[in-house]
Amino acid sequence: EASQRLEGMLRHQLPSIKIMGPGEPMIAKIRNQYLMNILLKMIRGKSDLNQIKLHIQDSTNMLSAEKTFRNVRFVVDVDPV
Repeated sequence: EASQRLEGMLRHQLPSIKIMGPGEPMIAKIRNQYLMNILLKMIRGKSDLNQIKLHIQDSTNMLSAEKTFRNVRFVVDVDPV
């Protein structure tokens, strides 16, 4: 549910960015923690990366502040392979 809320927030804040997910990775559970991925695709040089990072950070902070999602951990990977 947290990944769906984050995806919705990012879609609203970043309408020009292609957002794929949320989706489960190949290994969806590690050490009793469930994983979900959201991938943002943008054209290099045409998007303001710092502005996008701020939107992601603001969205994750807002979700972490909610009681329901306090135990959810968000990890942002800027250049996934």
